[in-house]
Amino acid sequence: MAAIEVILGARGDPDLYVKIHAYRSLNVEAAERRWAELLRDVDMPPECLVDILHFTVAAMRGFALHTAPASNAHFYRRQLDLLRDFLVGTLKPYTKSIQQ
Repeated sequence: MAAIEVILGARGDPDLYVKIHAYRSLNVEAAERRWAELLRDVDMPPECLVDILHFTVAAMRGFALHTAPASNAHFYRRQLDLLRDFLVGTLKPYTKSIQQ
C-alpha cells in the first residue's frame, strides 16, 4: 500500500514521478521474469501469463486491504481457496505438472 501511495503522491512532481515509475518498471519486469520462470512448464502465450500475474497480485492486494481490519480465519481461508482454485483452474489445462 505504501508503494502505491508514493506513486500516487509523486504524480504532482513530474521529475520524481518519472524516477519512481522507472524504478517500479524495473521491479515489475523482474517479477514478470520470475513468474515466467516459475511457470515455464505452462504452454500458454507469455502475455496471458503476465495477465494472470497482474490479476493475482491485484487480487492479493485487494484481499489484504479488504481483510486487514477483519480477523475471521474462515473468511481468509475461503478467499485464498477461491484464488487457488482460479489459478489451478486457469493454468491446469495448459500444463501436465499442476496437481490438486
